[in-house]
Amino acid sequence: MDKILSVYLKTQIYSVIGIIILGSLLHSMYFWLGKFIVIGLLMPVNESFWEHMKLYFLPIVIFGFVERHYIKGDIGTFWLVKFFEIIFAIVINIIIFYGYKSLTGTNYFLIDISSYIVSIVFAKMLGNIIIRKLGKINIKPSVGIIAIVLLSIMFVCFTIFPPHLPMFMDSNNGTYGLQ
Repeated sequence: MDKILSVYLKTQIYSVIGIIILGSLLHSMYFWLGKFIVIGLLMPVNESFWEHMKLYFLPIVIFGFVERHYIKGDIGTFWLVKFFEIIFAIVINIIIFYGYKSLTGTNYFLIDISSYIVSIVFAKMLGNIIIRKLGKINIKPSVGIIAIVLLSIMFVCFTIFPPHLPMFMDSNNGTYGLQ
């Protein structure tokens, strides 16, 4: 198990870099591809805070598959840790974004980009702590997979039927979801 964890930890450095690059590329993919609705279900469709949370979800899941390819062995908690990494990244970003916005009263592009990177780095660090502590626990991979699938369903539903709350409103034009 220690060799498996060693390989896992090594994959994390590449994964952080890949997630940052992929998330940056996915930011405008919906618009680049002509507002194709299927693309918008898991990629941002507007400039709302909610839609930007998808920039954590899809890259972490995609790089989860890449990481899993290189890890030869059983880590039952692997997909559950990926789920927690997504949640951690989102929560960290909420704290940073709403924290600095409440202090300054406005958005700053460089702080937004920095908070994206910081959120990913810290989420992966927390994921590493969890996998080292829980890696030997026998949890069925399906638990993490089901959690990720439920989260993806939530993203899809709130993109199609967004609540009319500030977190879901496009800061540029006041629209919600696919409007």
